[in-house]
Amino acid sequence: KMALTRRDFLITAGLSCVSLLAGADILLNLYNKSTNLHNKDNIEKIYNETSPYTYLFSIDIRCYESPDLGKDSFEKLNKREIFSLGTGIVLGDKFLTLGHIFLPVNECKGEIDYINITSYGSELEKNIFDSENEIVLFNLSKNSKLRNFPYKPNDDIYLGKEVYIIGNQHLSGFEIKKTDICSLNKGNDGMILTKNCFGIREKIEKGCSGAPVVDSSRNLLGLCTSHFHGVTYVKKIGEFLKYL
Repeated sequence: KMALTRRDFLITAGLSCVSLLAGADILLNLYNKSTNLHNKDNIEKIYNETSPYTYLFSIDIRCYESPDLGKDSFEKLNKREIFSLGTGIVLGDKFLTLGHIFLPVNECKGEIDYINITSYGSELEKNIFDSENEIVLFNLSKNSKLRNFPYKPNDDIYLGKEVYIIGNQHLSGFEIKKTDICSLNKGNDGMILTKNCFGIREKIEKGCSGAPVVDSSRNLLGLCTSHFHGVTYVKKIGEFLKYL
């Protein structure tokens, strides 16, 4: 038998070590690919489960306004139409959304002829409008085809928690974005749009107010309000449940 010299031993040990490191690197790459695929599949699944139950609604307003013709002139009323869009969801028999979406109503300076609020052909009837808390709930019409959001409400929030927004940025189509919770706002801030909210990192654009925020455990955490100073605020779902 040939004896293994010290030099041969070191070479063999070195090659074995390189092989182990290469094998570990391959395993790590496979793990990362598997994790990324799992995350992608999970995001797609959440999107497919929630986007059909996230609804746009339209606010169609017609009012009559008087032009500034002076006190001694006969004033002729001008018809003005205002059209706006928002986002919301259904829980129970109520349509949930946020108050600031209805600011275009304030643009009418005269007599309002009608306000027509509809979502996918279903009329929404005013039920609760809590302007101090930004909470708006509508009754659904009897022939409504809008269906309940599939995830259960839950207020389990903590810093760093992974969450997803199902939004419609610039009203160009629904999409899903992954982000995390970065602020546990307790409502001490005097601003209505951040009251009883928590903060997430992902910036939202016009069209995402009222968009639902969910977690990977299939919980509904709240609805997006607005973006301030690098934080997007989400109205906690528990604030809506008080009225249901």
